[in-house]
Amino acid sequence: MMIAHEWFASRPTEKLWQVWEEFVTATLSSVPAHEREALMDEIVDLCYVVAHASGGFLGMGKVSQSESDAIDRVIATLKRNPSPDGLLL
Repeated sequence: MMIAHEWFASRPTEKLWQVWEEFVTATLSSVPAHEREALMDEIVDLCYVVAHASGGFLGMGKVSQSESDAIDRVIATLKRNPSPDGLLL
């Protein structure tokens, strides 16, 4: 979760995004389908928790456009990873 917080506080470089995307692709492709969906949901949920905690009044509420863009990229990366049987999620 600290990585997500850091990425919202200081936007990662494009190279770091690419490394993370390669890591996710390699990791998710080896996770069984029934576990993969739950893991992807948990990653997205944690992104929203961090984004909500870092914005708004007293850390409550507002998600900035840059945070929303980062979450959208995380979701897009997770959804385009093939399952072990070669199907896109």
